[in-house]
Amino acid sequence: MNLLRELLTQCLQPSACSYTPLIKGLCQVGAAQEAKTLWTYMKNRDLEPSVGTHDDIIIGLCDQGDAADGFKWLIEMLKSYALEKGICCSLVNKLCGESNHFVETCLGEILEGK
Repeated sequence: MNLLRELLTQCLQPSACSYTPLIKGLCQVGAAQEAKTLWTYMKNRDLEPSVGTHDDIIIGLCDQGDAADGFKWLIEMLKSYALEKGICCSLVNKLCGESNHFVETCLGEILEGK
């Protein structure tokens, strides 16, 4: 986040490519909620996150034990992007410790487009 502040202080306008590694890094250190805030800031600046940026947040949320929020992000992502095999595989792998009912319910919602 310091890097982003530095860019803005120097009146430089970060691109979507500038935000993606920051979001990924936050997710990797267990700060998915802060990554979500940065993602919102990015969107408010009319920058479009890539599928990879969505994936980073989804996996970050799942890694922190918030698979339900990860699925919500996936469902939102599917409104703009096609379903990617890699993201689904990542989610299923993260959910191996969850109950089968939870996984089936979430996957059912995705397939129904909720």
